[in-house]
Amino acid sequence: MNRECPVDIGPLAESYHLGLLSPEQAAALEEHYLGCPRCTAEIERAETYVRAMRAAGRRIRTQERRDFTTAHSA
Repeated sequence: MNRECPVDIGPLAESYHLGLLSPEQAAALEEHYLGCPRCTAEIERAETYVRAMRAAGRRIRTQERRDFTTAHSA
């Protein structure tokens, strides 16, 4: 595909990085985006977003454990 790609992979991109697509869906998506600069950029954007959300979740859980430990260690 070219820069004018008509495929909207936005809804699939995050699902792809979260492992929510079937193997067949993931393979079809990979086959397309590897040849499409626009979709490759969308996949990379989604990867960055998913990584950031996972990191934020880890930080929140770590802080909650610290808060719990501090509150109950008296």
